[in-house]
Amino acid sequence: MSDTDGYNGWTNRATWAVALHVNNDQGSCDNMRDVVRDSLSEYSATCTCGADLIFDDGGNGGWVHSVEGDGHWTPACQAPDADELALHVLDRVKGELEPYLDPREYIDTFGNDITLEQWLDGPGSMLTDVGDPSDINWLELARAFVADATDN
Repeated sequence: MSDTDGYNGWTNRATWAVALHVNNDQGSCDNMRDVVRDSLSEYSATCTCGADLIFDDGGNGGWVHSVEGDGHWTPACQAPDADELALHVLDRVKGELEPYLDPREYIDTFGNDITLEQWLDGPGSMLTDVGDPSDINWLELARAFVADATDN
């Protein structure tokens, strides 16, 4: 199967492998959800009704706006464009995952004195499955992680 045919519902094997590593570990999955939600909380947009949109992961659950003067949050008329949201979180997603694709990034990020063999057997096992990190479709991953973070 060529990369143009896709791989298990993803653009290619590299993208699928990253998603698999994140989604197959509860801690990694929860962490990515938190990273995306934190990033979304910094996103600003305008609702179709003209009110400011805010991502609220609390009791309101998702995109909300405040009606001027009444102090209450109301559900947004429409969520922001999914591609805009994916672009907004893209750098945070990459920043979170790149240390697992490059031992130098891992050491720079976490300050661990780790041998290459230890890294490949542990946190760097993602690289073994991915192959060439330049093949990763980061935008596709960001879209999927945004969808997951806003559906829960």
